[in-house]
Amino acid sequence: MLKIITWLCCFFVLSSSAQEATYDSLQHVLKKNKTPSDLASAHYAISATFSSEEIDSSLFHLKKAYQIAAYNTLDSIHLLSSVSLAKKYYHEVSNKDSTLYYMSIGHKINERLQVKSSMYSLNALNAYVLEGEGKFAEAIGFHLRNIPIADNLKDAKKKAYAFSGIADVYRLQGNGKKAVEYMEFASKAATLLDDSYLNTKVGMSLNLALAYDVNDQRKESVALLEATIPMAIKDKPFSEALIYHNLGRSYIINGKYEAAETYLNKALNIDAWATVPRRKLASLKELTTLYTAINRFDEAVIFGEQTYDLACQLEIQYHLEDATRNLAEAYELSGDFENSVRLKNEYIAIINNIFDQDKNSLMLELDAKYQTSKKEQAIQQLLSESIIRKRNTVIWSLLGLFVILFLFYNRFYNRKKNTFLLKQKELEIKAEKDRNDLIALRLKNEKIFSRQQQQEKEIIALELKLKEKELTTNAMSLLQHKKHYESLIEKLKDIRLSSDDIDASSKIASVINETKASLVSYNWEEFQYVFEKVHVDFYHNLLKRFPNITPNEKKISAFLRLGLSTKDISAITNQTPHSILIARSRLRKKLGLSKEQSLTKYINSF
Repeated sequence: MLKIITWLCCFFVLSSSAQEATYDSLQHVLKKNKTPSDLASAHYAISATFSSEEIDSSLFHLKKAYQIAAYNTLDSIHLLSSVSLAKKYYHEVSNKDSTLYYMSIGHKINERLQVKSSMYSLNALNAYVLEGEGKFAEAIGFHLRNIPIADNLKDAKKKAYAFSGIADVYRLQGNGKKAVEYMEFASKAATLLDDSYLNTKVGMSLNLALAYDVNDQRKESVALLEATIPMAIKDKPFSEALIYHNLGRSYIINGKYEAAETYLNKALNIDAWATVPRRKLASLKELTTLYTAINRFDEAVIFGEQTYDLACQLEIQYHLEDATRNLAEAYELSGDFENSVRLKNEYIAIINNIFDQDKNSLMLELDAKYQTSKKEQAIQQLLSESIIRKRNTVIWSLLGLFVILFLFYNRFYNRKKNTFLLKQKELEIKAEKDRNDLIALRLKNEKIFSRQQQQEKEIIALELKLKEKELTTNAMSLLQHKKHYESLIEKLKDIRLSSDDIDASSKIASVINETKASLVSYNWEEFQYVFEKVHVDFYHNLLKRFPNITPNEKKISAFLRLGLSTKDISAITNQTPHSILIARSRLRKKLGLSKEQSLTKYINSF
């Protein structure tokens, strides 16, 4: 055990400039030392000398450390290698099944060892996996478990990442207020770190900017990202690419498309970013959105197809949803309706959690065969070393007997000490249980609050639908009244023409004129007041994009938003159908619509 600790300490204090020399010295250890403890520790240390681009080499040595530790029941190195493999398969390989497998091994070992740092890593990985599956409440629960662990370890970095993880989940849910709240906690924890934790500080600044973005604090988000660029460049290329990506995303939201395109392409041109599948996917997805927004549909389709293919490989549900929806929209706008319909149907299937079970079963079967083959190779290698171990069995047996006698001799003297440690352990278990109960209560409250929010949204949506129906009904009622009055006018005209009484005819003419005047001066202001209460942001959004729209075009836009026909609008506004058609044509030109695009459908998007 002492040798294991020595090896790991040596590894973590080595600088990157001495990586090659470190690798050579560790390889020398592999040749020189034959004890399982030394071999496992050396392989583990060597695995960390490789960069993310050399993932295959890193995984090879990690698996060697894992196999030797598992076969020789070296629990400490077995736990470390299991957790490290789970992290690499999740963050660098994006293999969910392998991640879950090594996580399960790590959990089993840590149930015995109770290593706080490993428990923190496993909780974080559980949260990330659940987050990818859309199980946000469970993900928050695992991040919450890490806060008391970080406090227990007195590790400000771990505490910052725990709060940041919670903020990320709320950001994915669209809860900007909660995201900002938890990211401010994370940033406060990160202020306790010195300049050697530059990467952590960059990450906290980035996540806070993302939280501002979700909370509609656009200016604060962009300002924070731009201020973080010098720190990211100083840190490493991946951090620089991360800031560029998120600046591109923010500029898309703010309508600054040229700057967005520049920053997103900068991110993709950095190898450290483009070689990580899920990071590359994020930038491709934003470029698809960008080219769709600026009507460059051919490019939108190209990047949309790349995004879709990569999302299918990663099998992360929310990424696959976005990629499928965006590509369907790009196909539709480019005129490829057949592929658009196919992708939309696929999107509906994804939303309803319909997956190709046969394909998943085949992939799991192939992965199981691969893992079995690797284990068989490991067993053959270990069998070849069994002869050496048998030769040393007698020596180790005698040594073990000596240790047993020594422990028996010291048992009497250590009894009081063990009693004290047992009581202390019981107190720790009770405190841990109390903390878990508190976390469970907080999680329950979060679920109740989330359910209440959902119910409030449903009530608001229902009220809005009823008001819109009432507004349409009022408009149609106004049309019916107008038709009734026009019919009455015609009848009065017939009576006046058939009557010989000049005085009566004059009075009838006066009634006709008053009725016509009443029809002409329908209360548009009242209708507009009710309409704006139902469709709160309609005029604001319309005039923001098209400020040169005339009052008459505003009226026609409102009636189109209610789904009224040209004939109905003509009747309500006392304009001829031809005039309404001309007004509609002018409105289409101002909105920049082609002949194939529906004016009513476009108006409904505001």
